[in-house]
Amino acid sequence: MARTVAGTYEGRNILRGYPLIVTAGVIRKDDAVLIARRESGPLAGQWEFPGGKLEPGESPEACLARELREELGLEVEVGDIFAVVYHEYPSGPVLLLGYTCRLPERHACPPKTAPLTCPKTAGTIRRGPARDGYRPGG
Repeated sequence: MARTVAGTYEGRNILRGYPLIVTAGVIRKDDAVLIARRESGPLAGQWEFPGGKLEPGESPEACLARELREELGLEVEVGDIFAVVYHEYPSGPVLLLGYTCRLPERHACPPKTAPLTCPKTAGTIRRGPARDGYRPGG
C-alpha cells in the first residue's frame, strides 16, 4: 500500500498513517528532574522533558544523545525506555519515546539554561497534552 504525504513538519514530509517519532530524556539528579521550557511553536511556554525528532537512519538512543548535546550542551548516558506515549496533535500523530538518562559525574549540574524542578511539584507546571503513557514495568 502506497502512503501519501499528509503534510510537512519543519520541512520534512509526514506520511499519512505514520506518527512522527520523537525522543525525550528523563534526567534525574537527587530529587530533581531536568525539564525545559519550549521557546516557540504551538506549545511555546509549556514545560517538557528535553529531546527531539528522530532523523532518518538514526536510532532513538542516538537521536536523544544528539538532541541533548545540541539543545543543552549535555553529554548523557542514555538508559532504558521509561515511557511510551502516542498522541494525536492537530498537525498529526506523534510517538514519544521517553528514556532514562544519566549525567556523567563531570557534570556537577546542568547548565543554567536548563531549568530544574522537583518531581513533587511537576503537577503544577503547565505541560503539553502528550503526557500520559505506557511505562514499561509499571
